[in-house]
Amino acid sequence: MRPTRILVKLWDIGNDGYDELFDITGVAFAQFSPNGKYLAVERQSESVVELWNLEDRKITHQFSHPPGNLSSLYFSPTNDYLTAAFKEDDDKCLRRLDTQQMVSLNIAGDLYRIPPAVIHSSHTNRIFAPRELTVEIWEVSPTGSNMIFETEPLTDWFISSICPSRDGHRLLIGGAVGTVRMLSLEDLGRNQPVTQDKGLVIAFSPSGKMVTTGSDGHLELWDTTTWERVGPRDVEYASQVAFSADDNRIAVLSKSLVTICDINHPENRFSFDPTPKGKHV
Repeated sequence: MRPTRILVKLWDIGNDGYDELFDITGVAFAQFSPNGKYLAVERQSESVVELWNLEDRKITHQFSHPPGNLSSLYFSPTNDYLTAAFKEDDDKCLRRLDTQQMVSLNIAGDLYRIPPAVIHSSHTNRIFAPRELTVEIWEVSPTGSNMIFETEPLTDWFISSICPSRDGHRLLIGGAVGTVRMLSLEDLGRNQPVTQDKGLVIAFSPSGKMVTTGSDGHLELWDTTTWERVGPRDVEYASQVAFSADDNRIAVLSKSLVTICDINHPENRFSFDPTPKGKHV
């Protein structure tokens, strides 16, 4: 069952307290932008997506869609596109947030486990659509769309995470037991597989410079350039992980406790329970 209420709180990590920003009810889907500035909300009965600005606590845009068929919302890593997928068909809609331009494309078949990622450039948009063991790369423009490349199958159980770098030069593909493949987007076809210690690839940082894996009940961070361990090494394995937009901090959810760590200075950390009465989230 999906939650129907979104309560947004802003925590001050220097003090044990928070400001309650707003309380939204009747929610079907919700997604934060990678830079933490926006919240996209789809209302249950109105077939409308609202884009909330978390700084001034106001709705900046509203987008209509066909009734009853939205299945997911997600932002591009560069925060400039909001993408919507639909249940009854294979359509994907990309809405550029600054110009309100909308582009549609059709990707046949079910995408596997995780949503596509989007990168925008001055000439085109690229969508990275994960399948079970491969990723399809699509070029999308107002005049049409087509698949330009499909990666080699990953030697793993399944793809668990994908992340195009914000500069559009690399695509990182993470597998379920610690295989990380780096694909040069400037030279499609040249795969660079790197295998880490066994552990579930959980997430990539917004820049793609770090990857988190889970192993033996603990979280591990890796530099994707040197493949050396970085950051804290004593954080318990978590159900969810999130990086700050500048890659400097990481938030880890373990049961009902959120721990925020400074990656460059792991001794600097702050923990709090965001839920009433310690309920698990």
